[in-house]
Amino acid sequence: MVQLDELLSSGNSKARMLLQVHDELIFELPEGFVADFEKQVKGIMEQVVKWEVPLPVALRSGIDWGQIT
Repeated sequence: MVQLDELLSSGNSKARMLLQVHDELIFELPEGFVADFEKQVKGIMEQVVKWEVPLPVALRSGIDWGQIT
């Protein structure tokens, strides 16, 4: 979460985090920036700690939360 905060506050990101619900993070950003932002978030979340067993991150995007649940 610290690295995600750094990404969001760096000024290079068009995203803002709207909500955290347990293990889900909800972001809002312009459609044209979704693919790049997803790669950055996935990289941060999967590589922040090295575990013996990988901890995969699932990402979904949509117009609203109802479309992605």
